Amino acid sequence: MPTNMDLATLEGKGYTFNVGGKLMSNTAAKLTKTLVDQARNRDPDTHGLYIYNDFSAYAILDLVDCMLSKIHSKVAKKSWMEAWVLLEALTLFMHRESDWPMCDDGKRVIITDLAFGALLVTTMRALQASSTFNEDNIVNLEYTLREAASWGEAMSGVTRSKYVKVVKGLGRKIFGGLTDEERNERSKWREVVFEQWLKGQSEEVREERRRQLEDEDEEDDEDDEDEEEEETKWYGRECDGDPDLKDRDFELTKTWKNYKDCLLVSARTPLRVPPIWDLTKWTKEERHKFSLDRCGEDDDEEM
Repeated sequence: MPTNMDLATLEGKGYTFNVGGKLMSNTAAKLTKTLVDQARNRDPDTHGLYIYNDFSAYAILDLVDCMLSKIHSKVAKKSWMEAWVLLEALTLFMHRESDWPMCDDGKRVIITDLAFGALLVTTMRALQASSTFNEDNIVNLEYTLREAASWGEAMSGVTRSKYVKVVKGLGRKIFGGLTDEERNERSKWREVVFEQWLKGQSEEVREERRRQLEDEDEEDDEDDEDEEEEETKWYGRECDGDPDLKDRDFELTKTWKNYKDCLLVSARTPLRVPPIWDLTKWTKEERHKFSLDRCGEDDDEEM
């Protein structure tokens, strides 16, 4: 990452920040926002509804399924960089909406995560082969890899997936040679350019950032130094990763077939309610049946 790059050059390369200071490609930023908005439309709590326990988890899983299908179509066409940007967006979205692995269909969760891992590993290795898996071509490469590693680490405790080892191995291979001084320069560069970006945003965005900082100040800051050291070594020790790891689950044709076969026998629409995940498309009468406010109405009727 060239630490002498100014904001205009960064934006010219197609990158931006979110209000939390995360460096993202413009395409992934827009797509992630769209996914988050769609998830909000599917959230019963947002609409004051109670439908059934796993409604929200399956509603988010449906969005994940749609993204995996789009990524697979790019991979099938060998449009590797387009696939990578979609993987970036999906990874960010899954971090934001992380309840879907808690749905009651454990087999589907496992197979979905394995499909994500196979697409991720296939895409990374193809970009490596074309000599484009670097910061000259992907400015926020380390950040995206770190997010993918964090997600993979969490999911490895739920599924048998091993793609996190490939991600960490690549992270160490590409970034393990950076000195502490170089890392400090990268961190300072990001802070400076982010502040430049923030100054150009609306008052509403700057206010949201101020609220974020206030919330962060209220959190426990114990062991800050340890956390900072852990962040700079997100790829772990040498034994934690292997960029060349071979695994049957990375065989995309087989893993994708297993995933599609699973979808064929899985419920793809809500059960015993209007067959639409987007609650804003339910009628007023349909929403009223599941309104939390009905609890008080029912109590009044019984009196």
